[in-house]
Amino acid sequence: LYTHFPSDRINCEICRRCKPLRARCSPKTERRGDELPAPKEFGDAVTADHKVLNDEDKSRNADRNVCVIQDKFTYWLQSYAAPHKSAEETTKAFQRFGGPNAQISHVYSDNSKEIAKSMETLGYSHDTSTPHRSETNGIAERAVRRVKEGTSCALSQSGFNEDWWARAMTIYCFLRVTMDILV
Repeated sequence: LYTHFPSDRINCEICRRCKPLRARCSPKTERRGDELPAPKEFGDAVTADHKVLNDEDKSRNADRNVCVIQDKFTYWLQSYAAPHKSAEETTKAFQRFGGPNAQISHVYSDNSKEIAKSMETLGYSHDTSTPHRSETNGIAERAVRRVKEGTSCALSQSGFNEDWWARAMTIYCFLRVTMDILV
């Protein structure tokens, strides 16, 4: 009801309007031998990606970039709005995500120079996806899509204009990790 997850396109006008369908990328049947072990606690494996908005989509605070970070063990999802897509802003986002005693073991992301520089600054282990193949960073891409759709639903349901997207995004992420039952 609050986060529109899972989507109910049959009975919910908000889901039909804010969550368009896209063709699914089927998983590969072959598995690579160099996969990382499954995470056993918060911070063992984290994914991250950026979303850059148009100039006309700035928030009330002139933010037009988003850093979306998701923990693979707990599925904890957070998004951080920023005025610029920079290593400094990405570092701030990771520090807020991990908290003061961050114990993040491994980060997987696309080939973003900002994320790579931030991981080097923070001293986190970092792997990247295959360049120009968003499917190889599927968990992070799905998290970005989930945040985008959830923010759109929150804005639509609240009645606020689009200048409030950064606040709606924060509310969506909070409701996502506190209200939804994750499978």
